[in-house]
This record gives sequence, C-alpha cells and structure tokens, in this order.
Amino acid sequence: MRGRHVSLSPARRLVADYMWFSRDLPLVTVERRIDLASLIEVRKRAVERPIWAAVFAKAFAVVCMEEPRLRRAYVKLPWPSFYEYESPVASIILEREHDGEEALLSALVKSPERLPLSEISQAVRRQAASPVAEVPEFSRMLRVARLPRPLRRMIWWTVLNWGRLRANYFGTFLLTSLMSENAISKRILSPLPAVLTYGVFDADGCIEVRITFDHRVMDGLVAARALSRLEQVLNGAIADEIAARSA
Repeated sequence: MRGRHVSLSPARRLVADYMWFSRDLPLVTVERRIDLASLIEVRKRAVERPIWAAVFAKAFAVVCMEEPRLRRAYVKLPWPSFYEYESPVASIILEREHDGEEALLSALVKSPERLPLSEISQAVRRQAASPVAEVPEFSRMLRVARLPRPLRRMIWWTVLNWGRLRANYFGTFLLTSLMSENAISKRILSPLPAVLTYGVFDADGCIEVRITFDHRVMDGLVAARALSRLEQVLNGAIADEIAARSA
C-alpha cells in the first residue's frame, strides 16, 4: 500500500528518547482506591481552588519527605548506586501545542512540599499558558531533541546517571493524569523511579491512584504504604490548608 514518510518532529523525538530510556527498567505498578470525598467538599468551598495536579504533587512530596526511598534514583556514575535527594522535585506532564502538534513537556516544581498550593497552581498554570519558547525547561528539552540521535542519547544517558544533574532536568517523581479526558493510564513507562497517576472521581468521591516504581529502588510494600499515607495527607494537611485559605 502506498504511503509517505513523515519525519519525527522534535516533540516526537522527545517522547521516543523518553521511551528509549524507560524500555528495560523493572517497573512495577501498585494501585489503591482512595476516598477523597471530604477533600472534594473542602475544595468546592474554596475561594481559590487549587488545581488537582498541585494538590497531588504537594501531597506526594510530603510523603516523599517521610520515606527516603521515594527520593532515591538508581544511577551508574561514578558507579552503580542510589542517589538520595534532600527534597523531591515534581515533574508534571503538560500537553502543549508546538509547531502545529501536541507536545508532552514537563513542568518542574522543586520542593513542592514547602510551597503553598496556590503558588504551585500558579506555576503550573503559567507553564501551561506561556509560549513554549518562553519556558526555559521546555526550550531546553526541545533544543536537545533537535540534535542528532547519538548525541541526544549520550546527553540523556549522562544526565540520568549523574545524581546531581538528574533531578534538575527530570525531577525525582513524575505526575501525570488523564482526568480531563475521564481516563486513566494503565501502563506508564518512565526513567524516573516513581510515577504517580490518578483517574476520575466516582459518585462517592473515590478515585484510583497508581504508583509505578523502579523495583531496583524500592519494593511493592513501600509503594503500597505510600498510597495509604497519601490518602491521609490529602484528607489531612492538604484539606486543612485549603480550608484555612477559605476561612
């Protein structure tokens, strides 16, 4: 059948490279259905509602501060070891239009556990609305994506395996969701040691939340306990913060 060749755009090269460095990782997923009915009610009454990405990013960052294994990454430089970060960096996936097509780009938020929800929401909204060229992280990703493949892969490998660089360019955990499309990703590949994703609220205020993790870094019990603790933080400290700003 006749067709035509379509060159990979920088945006698709970016995804291809991301998948390349995720392909052989021992990734495992743990899922939990959590009840956030009380948080939903508190958020409804808020004068300024934080976006759900900010809510989950901050709550998971709090959990990461309590569990050091959620702040570790497996690196190969200068030798195979774990690199443990002092604080988490959230990498929040945004869909942006670039050169006439959709591009998946990461909004990085450093130490979200220390930031007000309003500040995280504003930062994410700003990166979701600003021209792609004006967001340094986006421009950097796309510049690398335009390089020849051998050079791109060398840069990716070096950054992912150099502990101090890794979090600055990729974050320590990934946050992604298809909530806006009433869907949830079943299988997520990522070179990051922890990926948090959530689905859609049901009529009772419950939602499916998943952690996909690098089994070299942690085990299933760590991820399962993290999800249990995440539910507590969301209904506790996060709900209290939203309520306090609405008082």
